Amino acid sequence: MAENNNDFFGSFGLEADKLSTANDLDDISMLAKERLKDISTKTIQMLEDENILPFPENFETLFDRNLKQEENNEIRSKIVYALESRNYTQRAIALEKSIEKSFLGVKTMLENISVVCGNFEKIQKQVETKLKEINRIENPLGIKTATKIFFNDINTAYQGIFHQAKEIIKLYDTAYKNLFDIKKHSMYDTTLGILNKDFFLYQLAKEKEIDSSFASESVLCILQIHEEVLKNIKDKQSLISTIKLTAKSLVENLGKNDSVCYFGKYEFGVFVRNVTEQQIEVFLKELLNSVKNNKVFLNDMCMSLYVVIGASRFDIALSIEENIENAKIALQEAKKENKSFKIFQSNHDEISNDDFGNFKIP
Repeated sequence: MAENNNDFFGSFGLEADKLSTANDLDDISMLAKERLKDISTKTIQMLEDENILPFPENFETLFDRNLKQEENNEIRSKIVYALESRNYTQRAIALEKSIEKSFLGVKTMLENISVVCGNFEKIQKQVETKLKEINRIENPLGIKTATKIFFNDINTAYQGIFHQAKEIIKLYDTAYKNLFDIKKHSMYDTTLGILNKDFFLYQLAKEKEIDSSFASESVLCILQIHEEVLKNIKDKQSLISTIKLTAKSLVENLGKNDSVCYFGKYEFGVFVRNVTEQQIEVFLKELLNSVKNNKVFLNDMCMSLYVVIGASRFDIALSIEENIENAKIALQEAKKENKSFKIFQSNHDEISNDDFGNFKIP
């Protein structure tokens, strides 16, 4: 009888189950490899069909877009895991998070030192009070002498620690300035998990510097949380949670080479490469549907995360400010007409889908 057999119930076929599970894993791995080849082939074909220059970042953008369409979650997860394990950007972001965590640790340490110094000051005052009390006692020579010695010892220890704390504070100030400079020139907003505004604008500036013959067709969007959502937010914590959820949703539904930042005033900047003017409307609809699938809980009420988008073709002949202004004009038009999105055109003839664009929030 096999070792896994039960004397009362017989064999449950555990060996077969394990073998089947292993075979399933092998099958998934093989399917993932095949799908990886298929997605890569499709991406290369898209580069050719849409006349997109075959730069690595263009391939990666389209590849990521095609990968998101993979319906098998296990296969998609396997491919994503393999990609992320090789992704330098993720390691850079992790480094920035580590720096910020270290900074908080240093700050906490100094706060503790400050408390210790405060306690020593209290001890000094208490000893001084006791000495005054002893001075009022007749012939307290022995006690007074011992107390003075005790006070001097404490005072010496206090002065030594206080001096050390001052030196540490000086070092802290230097470290703080260095870390602040790193944070100022960093690319990542560790609170929202997206690019910070300065680095986002820097990316747009670098995109503008690309020669027109090498520039890809791109779209710049200004996305704002809808007023129907905002009017149900009654406290700061709910607002922060809603902004974080919006940022998370955008990151999950855009490619790794696409850029997202928070502009403030409930507005996000979104920059996506390799989207032609003809594809902008389809892209916006897909993005809106993906964001809307998220649920936000406000005042015991669950509602979809509605946003409004103003979009514009990114024109390298215009300044960064002009490109952003075009997207903001489209955003204001969308809000004015109660549409979910508007696309800016140089002749001010915005394109929108009436059936899709009307807001009807329950």
